[in-house]
Amino acid sequence: MRFYVPALYLRLGRDQEAYDFIKWWMITPSAGDYSIMDLSLPCLDLHGQDALESSDQWDALDGHPGLSFLVALALIKVRLLLDVQLLKMGIQMRPNATNESKMELLKEEAMGDIILLHPDIVNQTNYDRTSGNLAGQLRALVKRAQKRNKHFWPGILNPDLYANRPLAIYKEGIPGGGFHVI
Repeated sequence: MRFYVPALYLRLGRDQEAYDFIKWWMITPSAGDYSIMDLSLPCLDLHGQDALESSDQWDALDGHPGLSFLVALALIKVRLLLDVQLLKMGIQMRPNATNESKMELLKEEAMGDIILLHPDIVNQTNYDRTSGNLAGQLRALVKRAQKRNKHFWPGILNPDLYANRPLAIYKEGIPGGGFHVI
């Protein structure tokens, strides 16, 4: 069920909570001394994590991101990138825009809720570095998802490609099986 939670958060526009959930599942249960059955241990106690960070470090963990987490992370990065580009266009149209007017623009037009939580990003006057970092992270996530299941992106871009195939065994890397669509 944990693989559905980020997708549900994303559908509700709660990108930060989706990111926090994914990060918690990636780093906490992977710590050798954590038992999901021990109700005395903190559960889902990560909040407001830095969604602008790279998730590459998670690959070394035992529970490296599965395809559904990679795709959710990619969607979060797409929304972040689009929001940063929105800020960049806003500055181009109004070079003397105040930080308050940029926040208003984001409240009305942003794809997600994460950039609103980062006044340090909003207050920038040049978004090229942030945009470049996010674009690089997105490319890496897309490649990692492609490596995990080579059939996923073609199936997303052309849903009819696998629509008439019989269901395969549920395993990552098999066409029509092993991935959750957001």
